[in-house]
Amino acid sequence: MFDFEELPKEFNPEPLLVDENHPGFVKIGDLGATVHNRPEGKAPIAVVLVPGNPGIQGLIKTGVYHAQAKNMLHIRDELEKAGLPCLSFDWPGIGMSAVGGPTDDVGKWKAPAAGIDEFFLKCVAAAVEWARENLSDNIVACCWNIGGYYAGLQEIQKPGFLQGFVSVSLAYNVYLQYIMTEDPLMVECGNQVKKVYDDVLSKVKCKSLFVVGNLDSMTPIHKMKPLIQKRPDKGENIDFHVIDQKGASGLTKDDYFRMVGWEKDVGLACANFVQKLQVDLDGAPARSIGA
Repeated sequence: MFDFEELPKEFNPEPLLVDENHPGFVKIGDLGATVHNRPEGKAPIAVVLVPGNPGIQGLIKTGVYHAQAKNMLHIRDELEKAGLPCLSFDWPGIGMSAVGGPTDDVGKWKAPAAGIDEFFLKCVAAAVEWARENLSDNIVACCWNIGGYYAGLQEIQKPGFLQGFVSVSLAYNVYLQYIMTEDPLMVECGNQVKKVYDDVLSKVKCKSLFVVGNLDSMTPIHKMKPLIQKRPDKGENIDFHVIDQKGASGLTKDDYFRMVGWEKDVGLACANFVQKLQVDLDGAPARSIGA
């Protein structure tokens, strides 16, 4: 364990968790979460950190995408350094949201069932609504891979749900894993996943940042940019932060996707985007859901 308010200089690759008695720990329905840089009153802007794949493809024992994985901690650390309020949560059944309370015993984690979009949408909605009520009227969702699928879909369904959208390693090509099975049901699921990602890229209206690695085959820039041009703003409110991964050695495709070795760069890009958005929003009224 470590002091949750201080990011360790050396990361332990094992999942690291706080307990329910830790200052800043909150329960939001079935979600266990922590608040950082909580303001007195409401801040101009706040961030909800949306974790990635909850383990529905056998990743649960690795802990690589839960709220206190290395990649998520780096983002949270840079947000804290910038003085930005943020909320970090785990999907139900995992980490801080494990049944019976927070635990780093992955044997006690239970991944949510696959294919239940409504369940994950409700989790994102609950976290954002809590942050809007307690931290700021202006919320940015900062998401790793599949987290961007659900946060982006919420914004499409409820325009004004977010004032900013950040996607790290979106995993657009994940639909191919379904289609290549040639099982009709899986192919149908893959086509649905692709449709949602197409919509996230082309229909989200709020200011957005996509952080991508140029060797990440799961998040192909050449496929994403044409879809972004279909947005109502023609991509004018989109920032791309492309991380140059060329020259790295000994890395796997998954390492490029997880930004292994570039976690700090990712964190800085996210924090810089939120700070810039805060300046843009200064003095402007907060958008209302449905606006």
